[in-house]
Amino acid sequence: MILGKCRDCGETFSFEDGDLGKQGVCPHCQSAVPLAASGSVTASPATPIAGPGAAGVVGARVRQPYKVKWAKPFESGSLRANLAVWLLALSAVLALAAFFSDWSEAGLFERAAAGEDISDAEAESNDTRQALLGLAQMGVMIAGTVFLMMWVHRSYRNLPALGARHLRFSPGWAVGYFFIPIVCFYRPYQAMADIWAGSAPEGGQDLAGGVSGLRDGRQNQGASALVGFWWAAWLVSMIAGQASFRIAMRADGLTELLNAARVSMVDDLTTVVSAILTILLVRAVQSRQEASYLAWLEAAEARERTQAVSAAPLSGA
Repeated sequence: MILGKCRDCGETFSFEDGDLGKQGVCPHCQSAVPLAASGSVTASPATPIAGPGAAGVVGARVRQPYKVKWAKPFESGSLRANLAVWLLALSAVLALAAFFSDWSEAGLFERAAAGEDISDAEAESNDTRQALLGLAQMGVMIAGTVFLMMWVHRSYRNLPALGARHLRFSPGWAVGYFFIPIVCFYRPYQAMADIWAGSAPEGGQDLAGGVSGLRDGRQNQGASALVGFWWAAWLVSMIAGQASFRIAMRADGLTELLNAARVSMVDDLTTVVSAILTILLVRAVQSRQEASYLAWLEAAEARERTQAVSAAPLSGA
């Protein structure tokens, strides 16, 4: 066994004699390091490693991220994405059902305003239906938001491992900005633009300028379209939801109740559109990240084969 020390974090670790001269990973800070016999190991965060070996030192092929304190090797967010997509789809279905329920309620208020006698049974049936739909929507919205934010966190955390540099936020703030007043109107869009740009299969983007860091202008236009439409729908849905809630809370009398039902119908439709665009964005980003990492793995395998052929001894005639 040989003792080495990582100059990046200062911690020591041991590795097998046969791994001398190979690329390894510091088991403490996960930085890629060349394994040297001197006991002094220099960190090289962006260097890939390959080949089996001692656990935590020389592992499976992993692309090491550009060094930021929160960076970690790539980890797929497909499970979080799938759960978020399913819950968003259910949210869209419930919002569509709520639209027709609100439509029915608005008709009930219009009939009452016209002087028609509404039976207690019909009124109670309307109230029960609205309450059950509201509870279902609330539960699905909370669960969907949790998994969507978990996916945003994982996707942003993967960016350094995909070659993105000069990122503007951390994964925590990419999520936190959704819930902070004022900045929630623009920071989440910037974070998602970084995720889209940094997930491009080309890799190695400089994101100091946001989406403009993409080297392919055509992909930049795609990012502007999908991310822009998603964020516009998200903001409209958020504003419509707040307006619907406030009007419903202040409604007193048939006219105000009727107006509240109509605004709620608008809120339902914007929720459907926002959910659909969010599903499209999540699926597109996840596909880009998986494709980007797969492309790197294939390139790494090709380099290893080339190095193996170059290192093979030449046989004489």
